[in-house]
Amino acid sequence: MTPQLDIHERLQAATTRAAELKKEAGRLQERTRVNRATLYRLVNEVRLEQRIQDLPTSPMTISCPLCKANPGYECETRSGGFSIVHVARVKAAAIEDVARGT
Repeated sequence: MTPQLDIHERLQAATTRAAELKKEAGRLQERTRVNRATLYRLVNEVRLEQRIQDLPTSPMTISCPLCKANPGYECETRSGGFSIVHVARVKAAAIEDVARGT
């Protein structure tokens, strides 16, 4: 084998290896980008969950201990006029907040 041919083979091998490394770097860069996006999404979900937990309990999300109105429904009145929320329901929501630590 002549030295000239050996140099050409080595150059070809180096060029091929450089192309392979460039492809691998592209795959790693894409994987890193995807992992970074996933990490940001998860961090934002955790932060949102923490903010939601810090909100006080709405009296409308629990059942009324006085008239037994279901969560999401107004308390019942005998007159059938205005919609109300019983004070007992508001106190129950406050007790739930204290128990939860918010």
